[in-house]
Amino acid sequence: MNYSDENVIDMAMVLGYGVAKMPMTYLGVHVGCNMGRVENWKCILQRKGVNLIAACKRSLGDGMNISFWDETWCGESPLKVLFTRVYALEGDKKSKVAHRINISDWNMVLRRAPKGGVESSQLEDLKAVIEDITMSDNKDGWKWSLASNGFSVASARKFIDEHTLPCGLSCTRWYRAVPIKVNVFL
Repeated sequence: MNYSDENVIDMAMVLGYGVAKMPMTYLGVHVGCNMGRVENWKCILQRKGVNLIAACKRSLGDGMNISFWDETWCGESPLKVLFTRVYALEGDKKSKVAHRINISDWNMVLRRAPKGGVESSQLEDLKAVIEDITMSDNKDGWKWSLASNGFSVASARKFIDEHTLPCGLSCTRWYRAVPIKVNVFL
């Protein structure tokens, strides 16, 4: 099709579109790039407001591989966010769950004793949160929080649909007539 650039620009303007030059990006990804790479889909999902990593939660086993303060292993937020004053007093901010879960005297691991008020209150609240937690002999792991029976493509697709499709529309449908290599993401 030998159309001049001017004709293409004129027709695009009539239709209410613009003309892009290669290389160009759509949803933060270069058009024509390898969609088999995780980074490209991660960028698209982020632009759509979908965070699949948040659906992966830590599963406590022996506590040797989970950071006590930095990871979300107990509740919905890392403990350093919930107990900021105790975290500020912590002597080893990279400590593991196994090294903090059964402490009888917290003054031994804190840089100094809590001075009362908020510090003491947060320390008591932290103790209350972790007092009933038991560890096992299994290694720490990961679990898919969107389905009780573990990860499935269906649960991931449902999660993506709920965050990207407008309300009232039907869910994603897979049509056999469309080749599997055709990627359409609106």
